[in-house]
Amino acid sequence: MLGGCGALRSIIPGGGGSEEDLRSDVDPAAPPTPEEIRGRLLPFTTGMLSAFGTEGTSAVLSPLSVLVALAMTAQGAEGETLAQLQEVLGGDAAELAATASCLRSVLAAVGKDERENREKGDPEPASATLVDALWIQDGYEVQQDYLDAFARGFDTGLHTADFQDPGGRDRAREDINSFVDDATEGRIPELLAEDVLTDLTRLVLVDALHVKSAWPDTLVPMGPVPFTLADGTTADIDMLGAETSSWYEDAQLQATRLDTFGDEVALVLARPVGDIPAVLEHWRADGGAALGTLLDGLEDGGDAEVDLVLPPVDLRTATSVKKTLTAMGLELAFGDDADFTGISTQEDLRIGDVIHEAVITVDEEGMEAAAATAVVTEAGAAPGQEEPTRLVLDRPFLFLVIERSTRAPLVVGWTADPRQKG
Repeated sequence: MLGGCGALRSIIPGGGGSEEDLRSDVDPAAPPTPEEIRGRLLPFTTGMLSAFGTEGTSAVLSPLSVLVALAMTAQGAEGETLAQLQEVLGGDAAELAATASCLRSVLAAVGKDERENREKGDPEPASATLVDALWIQDGYEVQQDYLDAFARGFDTGLHTADFQDPGGRDRAREDINSFVDDATEGRIPELLAEDVLTDLTRLVLVDALHVKSAWPDTLVPMGPVPFTLADGTTADIDMLGAETSSWYEDAQLQATRLDTFGDEVALVLARPVGDIPAVLEHWRADGGAALGTLLDGLEDGGDAEVDLVLPPVDLRTATSVKKTLTAMGLELAFGDDADFTGISTQEDLRIGDVIHEAVITVDEEGMEAAAATAVVTEAGAAPGQEEPTRLVLDRPFLFLVIERSTRAPLVVGWTADPRQKG
């Protein structure tokens, strides 16, 4: 699959049907290997999960979407601002752009064989997309190097908007929300609220992700099972049952992987030995190596027989992640000393906010997840233990939606209370 990641070109839906106003004609970036893709994603993924904090509630996030949106921004950063962005993102800006380009093509190919060879009675083939777009102030002078880097790494051009005019701002917001709504198949209809864009807005960089896949066989209703909530109380939750063939455990958790039809997308489910914050901090502490070991271990442990019991999941998280990113060390990009002269020298620019929304549904038939991120830029002044045969997720647990060839985490979260709905 990865052999075509430098050649495949994703279809970018226009915001509200609008055409791109400016695109640089350059060849796409050279594709990285699957190991390089995962290695470039895991440090930021685990860092963001730990910094976000659980606070005893359920949450769903796509660190991938946030990383891609910030990597788009980083193409125009200079000096210490670029250095800090790269430190927080966990890699070189150009390499992260190449990673986004390759992963976009990998996801675009998900379900292709099943769609071409579908037989009567087969589940719906899986689908996955990762798309990007940028809106910029009409008349703004953009550096050619930024246009080239943007087109090379993100396969898109620029839309123009008049953010300084109230009517132009409203139209831009409608176009951006329409772009995200289309890209997520209606799962995220309004990424930007009415007060996000202002007359100081100059650029809005948007990433959107969507993945949908059916189980090979419908999950079995198991009836109510007591679920121990984060506060120690219990609630009866109607559970679902499935059989899986993968197993991994270490001192922090026990995990299995629930594969979907076509075996290209999967749902990783992990039951902590202690609590969720301890697992997230363990993943962060070694730059994501422990999470990588988990994902590798599930591939290697593919001859197990596991009876899985899990609750349905229906979660949505919509928030600014500016505070989370600041806690991770990203400070210069938000302040008056930000240097984005690689985008434009017309005036000083800084990141005003980073808006993120993610959603996931897991039921008897399959799973569907979506995420979107908008960077709003403004003018500034395995131990060998006996394998269990049963994994019952009857207390707070972690989940990861992954693309299996790269083992790239697409959407990640945790369930503290299955009664919480998105």
